[in-house]
Amino acid sequence: MTNLLNNPSPSISTLAAHYLLAVCGDERVLQDIINYGLLNILMEKANSAAADDVPAFYNTAIKILFKISRRESILQALNDKNAVQFFYNLVELPDSDVEAEKQLWELIADFAGYPENWMKIWKLPNMEAKLLYNVQSHLNEDIRGSAARIIGHLVLNKEIFTQLSNREIIVKLWTLLQVKSPYAVESACRALLPVMKRTIESPEVVRGIRRGIFVLMNLLQSDEPDTLAGVILLLSKIIQDKLNLEILTSMGALSKVLSFLTKETYPKIRAALCYLIASLGTHRLLNFQIGRDGYIPIVINDLKSDVLDVKISAAYALWKLSEDPINCVIMHSNGVADILLKYLLIDNDDLQLAAGGCLYNIRNLAFNAEVRKWIFFNEPVDSETEKGIKKYRENVIDEEPKKELEVIEIPVNTVKKFKKEKLLKVRFGDRGDEFSLDDSVTLPEKTEKEE
Repeated sequence: MTNLLNNPSPSISTLAAHYLLAVCGDERVLQDIINYGLLNILMEKANSAAADDVPAFYNTAIKILFKISRRESILQALNDKNAVQFFYNLVELPDSDVEAEKQLWELIADFAGYPENWMKIWKLPNMEAKLLYNVQSHLNEDIRGSAARIIGHLVLNKEIFTQLSNREIIVKLWTLLQVKSPYAVESACRALLPVMKRTIESPEVVRGIRRGIFVLMNLLQSDEPDTLAGVILLLSKIIQDKLNLEILTSMGALSKVLSFLTKETYPKIRAALCYLIASLGTHRLLNFQIGRDGYIPIVINDLKSDVLDVKISAAYALWKLSEDPINCVIMHSNGVADILLKYLLIDNDDLQLAAGGCLYNIRNLAFNAEVRKWIFFNEPVDSETEKGIKKYRENVIDEEPKKELEVIEIPVNTVKKFKKEKLLKVRFGDRGDEFSLDDSVTLPEKTEKEE
């Protein structure tokens, strides 16, 4: 195969590349590609084919490299060879087919997941202009999604975010929520999370996007699991603002999402649901109500998942909910302490942090004279304790969120029934400035308020 790929005849080398594309999904072939240096050969031949104007070969080579890079070890090997510059140069070729171009941008998005590549990618010629054009105007929706993924990674760099930092980038990404491609919608949702986290006025921008909330409501009806997972993740960020929470609650969005807790098993959806619960827990009134309405045992089932990301996200949700002492009682009665103690031994910083934080809150509650016997000794509470708990329930006050959570993933097998109650009585506030999704290039500074 090495000799055939290196054959000076374009037709022979192209046929060899087509054959390799057909068989490269086999595990043994993948190992041979690594052992015999075929990665270097493919990259060198793709460059020479591009220079000699042989589109059939370099289009096939791109598809081979994309297919085999789905394995993490090969993606890392390509990253070590500074393949970002190589793939970006191929983007400029006029004769690459649509499928190859789509895969090139997806590969660049994969490399953007490595922090050491952020400035490399940002400093590529005309990268900023290409990203903004692709997000807003490219005819291929999947390429628009890949551009959104790249932006979502790059804004984690403070210097890059400063250059991209404006209210308009949120509106540009929001336009992708209206396309048909599930990949593009999910990518836009995930890209919006870090952008909104770093943008101080993001709650006002979200309320100001005309029909923006209604777009989210429509996406909650989607049958695509990836789309649904992305939208729930985005909601988990939006509801950290009180006014946005009130608006979404009044529109029935939270009731709709919480109904997924007992019927959805797709891993990404379970992840999003756990982080939504954690975000609700940042509002103290809802933190208490989540425990009363029976959601904690469902999250505990997610905590028992075999998938590491599931355990992490469920542990974060329980950590946030454990700020309420009554919730700590519910958790302890469901055996959470034993599970979290085991997770402290797992070599993962995020899991250890979340598990330790939850255990710390439960431990503090154990020293509370009013409820320690209730938790650790299964003794009936006295009248004073009952009065204290009742007083606590009557005087719960909503507080500002103490911490914003990072977003990861989670699945589970959970079928629990619980009593449904309204989460929150809401009031409408001023929606502020409005911006149109139909014309997201120019963002007006002031417009008339809708009645």
